[in-house]
Amino acid sequence: MVAVPPPAPDPAVRLFVDRPGPVDRLLASRPMASFFKRITEKAATNIKLPEYPG
Repeated sequence: MVAVPPPAPDPAVRLFVDRPGPVDRLLASRPMASFFKRITEKAATNIKLPEYPG
């Protein structure tokens, strides 16, 4: 049995999939990056770790 490679995707579909949309541009913007940094740091410092003896 010979392995047959899958057919190449349609170039129009590839352009549509690879092109960033408005939501991608918004999420990659500097204000959103600082927002995500703030909420992740807040979540990371807002937890209480158990005290381990030692």
